[in-house]
Amino acid sequence: MFKRISKRSLFFFFFDGLGIIADCSFAFYVKTGLLSFEITKHSFLFLSLAVFLITFYVCDLYYPFKHFSPARTLLDVAFAVLIGIVFTAAIAYFDRTFILQRRIFVFISLFLIAIIFSIRMGYGWLFSSRYLDKKVLILGTGDLAKKIFKMIKDTHYSGMDIIGFIDENPKAKNSGTKKKA
Repeated sequence: MFKRISKRSLFFFFFDGLGIIADCSFAFYVKTGLLSFEITKHSFLFLSLAVFLITFYVCDLYYPFKHFSPARTLLDVAFAVLIGIVFTAAIAYFDRTFILQRRIFVFISLFLIAIIFSIRMGYGWLFSSRYLDKKVLILGTGDLAKKIFKMIKDTHYSGMDIIGFIDENPKAKNSGTKKKA
């Protein structure tokens, strides 16, 4: 099961989790004026983490090969955060352990959108800069090798930089072209 989870998705998951924790801590700071560690804070924090991470997954924000154009990404992130906020607000309303004033709630929501958007833009810049690409040699020079080359080149943020092809059997091609003396 865990073999199918890409490192890039884990990157998003980890930094989104940190962003959500920072956002919830900021919400408690705005509400109480201090960074306290009450049990209600922990329950709200775990609730927010679960709701937002699941919402981001459902809204396809963890697809590792997605092209992050700023306008589309902002819309996707805002939509996912708004869905998560509705669920979190509904659960917090019924639980009554942590209820924010509307203006603080809106401010915190915008803060979370900014955090998650910044993570996606940073990711997009990092992988579009090709600093982390792995150098790849393709074994073979036939039609299949050319199809593999085209597929990798057409995949945005594949993480691979093809540096060439290696003929798997160079002697076989040369032996057929020898002339008898």
